[in-house]
Amino acid sequence: MTLRDGMIPLIARLRSMTNADPNVFSDEALQAKLDETQQRYYRVPLIACPNYADGALLYRDFAIPAELGRALEEGEAFVIRTSNGTLIDPSAYSYHAEAVRVRFVEDVGPANLYLDCAAYDLHRAASRVWAEKAALAAADVDWRADNHAFALSDTFEHCMQMAGLHARLAGPIITKWLREDG
Repeated sequence: MTLRDGMIPLIARLRSMTNADPNVFSDEALQAKLDETQQRYYRVPLIACPNYADGALLYRDFAIPAELGRALEEGEAFVIRTSNGTLIDPSAYSYHAEAVRVRFVEDVGPANLYLDCAAYDLHRAASRVWAEKAALAAADVDWRADNHAFALSDTFEHCMQMAGLHARLAGPIITKWLREDG
């Protein structure tokens, strides 16, 4: 699997959330965990956030709807279009992940802009990484020697607790149901 440039910030965040050892969990492996949670969105309307300057409204900032979350893949998967479907050059704007906004270099006016993107559930991916870390630690046993005690089973318990925490923080899983009554 090839590492996608737009995933590098998300992989760094996932590695930080899970304290994943790069010798055990490669960037490609973490990208695969993130890809398991990927949701594709098309034509999501951006929310204009006009500012006043010199007595006029400037339309440079556009908010991304909160439903998409804060974990969006950057790069080729992050595309902004006009209402007629025209692609906007990525050099005309910048994506600010923490602010969940897009900022244009120039005023674009009160245009209807739409986002195509890939969103990821970082907490669900983190839960899966922690569960895998627990599986790796499951074989460890507690032992004592010369007034020293090593409780290696605590690592397993800690990993399971962290997997549970991130599973509770993860977003809901949405599925499509189809009724077929023969």
